[in-house]
Amino acid sequence: MNQVLWKYRYHLLFGGIFIVYFLNMFIDVMEVDAAQYSVISMEMSWTKSFLQVYEHGKDYLDKPPLLFWTTAVSYMAFGISNFSYKLPSVLVTLLGIYSTFRFARLYYSKEIALAASLILASTQALFLITNDVRTDSMLLGLTMFSVWQLAAYLQTRKSVHFILLAFGIAGAMMSKGPLILVILAAAFGTEFLLKRQWKNIFNPRWILLLIIVGILLSPMCYGLYTQFDLHPEKTVYGLEGPSGLRFFFWTQSFGRITGENYWSNDSGYFFFTHSILWDFQPWIFFFIPALFVKVRNLIRNIVQKVRLQGEFITIGGFILIFVALSLSHYKLPHYIFVVFPFAAILTANFIFQFSDSLREKLAKYHFGFMQLFWIAAILILSIIFPIKSVILPLTLSGLFILSWMAFRALKNHPERILFPAILVAIGFN
Repeated sequence: MNQVLWKYRYHLLFGGIFIVYFLNMFIDVMEVDAAQYSVISMEMSWTKSFLQVYEHGKDYLDKPPLLFWTTAVSYMAFGISNFSYKLPSVLVTLLGIYSTFRFARLYYSKEIALAASLILASTQALFLITNDVRTDSMLLGLTMFSVWQLAAYLQTRKSVHFILLAFGIAGAMMSKGPLILVILAAAFGTEFLLKRQWKNIFNPRWILLLIIVGILLSPMCYGLYTQFDLHPEKTVYGLEGPSGLRFFFWTQSFGRITGENYWSNDSGYFFFTHSILWDFQPWIFFFIPALFVKVRNLIRNIVQKVRLQGEFITIGGFILIFVALSLSHYKLPHYIFVVFPFAAILTANFIFQFSDSLREKLAKYHFGFMQLFWIAAILILSIIFPIKSVILPLTLSGLFILSWMAFRALKNHPERILFPAILVAIGFN
């Protein structure tokens, strides 16, 4: 029995995480964004107006339409419900987790790739966006899919990865605008520049890629043009005669940095530095030193003119996008989730690099910290949301025991850090 459990340990951990995701899909949608998006999708499923988006019969000009399209189709197939609203986004989120594994596997061992996908899946961020579903769920999944396809294409030069990359980019752009192009440029641009891969930078096939992406975006662009650009007499959200195309390609994303976008909450430059402390739990105390060590080693190798080894896609993708998003005049915690796959890979690789003695010490400290989550769960269930069924406390008790068993059984192995923390994350959520 123990051998069977050990053999399928990763399957069981992913299964536990996905059970929480599944239960999240039945929770009522939350105000404001998710409730608004669900209503827009419901209206679209009734009117069949897929190219022009309306909210209560009025022109809607904010988020791109992919979430509305997929949710409207889900409503028509399964009926209007919380589950139907969240289903497409959760499926794309799962694609992002799988893409994280496949991308990491191109550069790291299978163990590190599995650990990276588990770390990503068990963050508070992903438990949140599989419940409070917004456009960032699809953005994360399709962005990481695009990163995987681009990396695979660069290694194999197979056309299938090139075509899938175009679909991934188009899908991500129709999820939340052209941010995906900036992420790919930052991540792979860092890799190309550091390794002086000039041929990859000036590859003429990138022009063909943009042409294919443009063709895939044409239905959305046609809808924006006919709904807004052909009607300069319209006033939407206080904007007189807004261009739907300009809003999509510039104002909605980059306008938040330049100040052109009407959304602003005066959040400070260090907003994401604060929010990541909770939304990347339970891994933040490994990620911070992982990022520091990666940057330190990179600078040291550049100064000493040592030939650079490994990949620098993750560090470029995380740091440059983190800084860019921090310059925005309007920030919410979930805006930074799109770069969490990069953070998960950096964290996983860092954990597997420890010596046995250091790993043992860190495992003990981290496991001790994890007990605070159990204490928080007890307080929540006894004071804030008193329990009315024995199922939940029995489940939590079982996960608590399993986390202790995993900690005691796994000696001198990275899984001694990983498995107990994942079990705690499942139980807490």
